[in-house]
Amino acid sequence: GLHNVPAKLREGVQEVIDGLDADRVLLAMGFCGNAMAGVRSGSAELILPRVDDCISLLLGSGIPMDMSVKLLSEQTSDSVLRSAAEVLLKDIRSGISAADSFEKQKVFGKLEVALMHAGEEAGRLGDSLLRISEFLKKQYDLKKKVVGALIYPVLVLCVTLLVLVLMSVFVLPQFENSFKQLKIEIPRFTLFVFTFGNFIRNFWY
Repeated sequence: GLHNVPAKLREGVQEVIDGLDADRVLLAMGFCGNAMAGVRSGSAELILPRVDDCISLLLGSGIPMDMSVKLLSEQTSDSVLRSAAEVLLKDIRSGISAADSFEKQKVFGKLEVALMHAGEEAGRLGDSLLRISEFLKKQYDLKKKVVGALIYPVLVLCVTLLVLVLMSVFVLPQFENSFKQLKIEIPRFTLFVFTFGNFIRNFWY
C-alpha cells in the first residue's frame, strides 16, 4: 500500500485534511512512520500519536498485540524504535508480557511499567498506554516551559558577566591609574575591585 511510498501517502493525507471542516484531526500514524512529517492543517488541531498512542489505537481497533507491534516495527524508520519493537514482538510471542519486555529493555520508567502491569492484569492495556502517553506529554510540556522560563535569566546573567569582564579589562585600569596619580589612599573595597580586575585581565584565559 501507500505505507511503502511515504511521499504519496503524505500527499494523499494532506489532500484529505485540506478538504476537511473539523476542529481536530487525529492521524493514527504518529511515529509509526515518517509519512506524516510535514503535514499541515489550516485551523484544525493535528493530533499525532506517539509510540504508545499508536499501539493503543491499534489495540482499540481490535488488532492483536503482536500484530500491532509488528505493524509498528515495519512502519517506523527510527532504528532504535524498530529494534525495541522487534524485541517486544519476540518477547510477546515467547509468552513474555509487554510490560516485562519494556521493563527489560528499559524503554520506560518504573511508573510507566507499573501502569502497564496494571493495564495487562485488568485487560485494559490500551487505556494504560493512553494514560502513559498523556503523562509523558505533560512531562514534555513542563520541561519546555521550564527551559523557556530559564532562558531569560540565563541570558541576563551572561550579559552581566560580559559587562563585568569588559569593565575589568578596559574601565578599571583607568580608575586605578587615576588613584595612583593623585596618591589617594584607596579604600579596601575599591582595592579589592582593582585586584579582581587585575586577576581577570591576567588570567581570563
